[in-house]
Amino acid sequence: MSKFLIALILGPPLAFFTTKYIWDTLAEWMVDLIQMCIDAVYHDADNGIRGVYTGFKHLDMLATLYVSLFKFSFRIPIGRAVDQVMLSFCGVILAIMNVEGSRRNIASTPLSWTVVWAMIGNMCGVSAIFPVYVPLYLYYSPAPTGKNVSGYIVSPNRANAILITVLIGYFAPTAYMIAGVTPETHLEETFIALWQIGPLWTIPMCHAFEYLFDIISPITSNEKDKDLAERMAIVDSKNAVERLYLFLGVLCILVYYGTYIHLSWSGIKVWDALVELVAAPVTLPTGLTYFQVGGFLASYTFFMDLFSTLLGCVLWGVLDDGYTGAAILLLTSPIVGPSAATCIYAAYRENRLLDTRKLVKKTD
Repeated sequence: MSKFLIALILGPPLAFFTTKYIWDTLAEWMVDLIQMCIDAVYHDADNGIRGVYTGFKHLDMLATLYVSLFKFSFRIPIGRAVDQVMLSFCGVILAIMNVEGSRRNIASTPLSWTVVWAMIGNMCGVSAIFPVYVPLYLYYSPAPTGKNVSGYIVSPNRANAILITVLIGYFAPTAYMIAGVTPETHLEETFIALWQIGPLWTIPMCHAFEYLFDIISPITSNEKDKDLAERMAIVDSKNAVERLYLFLGVLCILVYYGTYIHLSWSGIKVWDALVELVAAPVTLPTGLTYFQVGGFLASYTFFMDLFSTLLGCVLWGVLDDGYTGAAILLLTSPIVGPSAATCIYAAYRENRLLDTRKLVKKTD
């Protein structure tokens, strides 16, 4: 309970103040952007912003705002790079929430409402939901002991379904969106708008894949020894979840270093570009067009979302695994990127949670 209270004291304020800081920093520019979106949606203004997506004004207003933020950020190389790292991080967080919501002992709690968490994250930023998710996780998920370790089991078929869903339903369309295959076209704008509601199809997709895997490879146990059967179930679950995180970790490392190499080959000094981006709200040169300013400030928004989400993961690691969790996340993030670092920590944590040595042998 003490960990829950610490998370409750630190997590939601982190989410609130990060969101407030971003909005306060971008307030003047954001007000202009919102007005341009309103003009495009409600007054059919030809101001370089598309205003019609669904025909419903309120939905079109949201779509126009989110699409504009992404398009502004994609216009500058460091912005597109930050988006690549940030969105790979979002994929990892989506996988984590799916896994945690699938555990036996918490499958009927708010932690299992993955589609709700993911939709809020898409609309408000992952930094606005994960620091709130952490205290709820600590509240509904007691520390594993010899008596309840089996409650942390995730069906291997479920874990495999989560991995396939995250790859096909999230990473594939995200890669297409970031790659700019159809830049500055209605197709790209429509794709970005549809991406915002991605969780609405990824969750049903996950259930469909799990159902398919259950048919292809049903999970049964022929062991008459209940203790042995339980141990085998724990080992199978641990292996499946660790495999999920390690696969995503390797993918995120490729994204991280691929982004760095691409920027370097383009003649961009990555560190200098990041420093310029972080200082963008106060040091932008004069004479830039509104859209050029928007590129820097939208990218700054995604960078702050990335940084705050990493802090939320560090909070999770500290409260769940103490200094070890913090060390894994903080020391490996600069080397392999925050997404892969979180995967490494999640795999380490899984090995600790589903430790068969904690099992208490049952006696008749």
